[in-house]
Amino acid sequence: MKNMTVTIKKDVVIYNLKEYLKIYKDICKIVDFYNINLPKSKHSVEFKTEKYNIDTTIVYVAVSDDEIIGLIESWIVEDGVRVLVTAITQTFFKKLGIFKQLYMSFYDSAMDMNTKKIILHFRDSNRNTHQRIYESVGFTNLIENGTYGDKELRWSMEKNIGV
Repeated sequence: MKNMTVTIKKDVVIYNLKEYLKIYKDICKIVDFYNINLPKSKHSVEFKTEKYNIDTTIVYVAVSDDEIIGLIESWIVEDGVRVLVTAITQTFFKKLGIFKQLYMSFYDSAMDMNTKKIILHFRDSNRNTHQRIYESVGFTNLIENGTYGDKELRWSMEKNIGV
């Protein structure tokens, strides 16, 4: 993963996970951010700490005034294929280009790691917004892909990026 710190607005900085932990030294803020913004997920510190293999997981965090305001996360699911697991921007910071900057930081790292395809899933209740946003950064092939544990429809999209 590239060592990258990008200032996208006067008071918003994007860090990769290693840089974030060097500065803030606390993964609990990331877990709290998940739990507030994704209440159906119920993340724990132990779960998140074990899951982050810094060599294969790509995580970028957007920070403003020492608070996390956005996050993007991806794991390898098979050789050359990543799943974009999480992309969140706090409501107050939406429509400021933070998602796109997080995504571009993630995309650059994915390319450096020889990723050939990125896949993602989202809930039916988020379909209109998520489909539009992900299409704007090149995702295609919207398909219905089963259901979540609470029976809500799951949709998938993909983006081929390698040769």
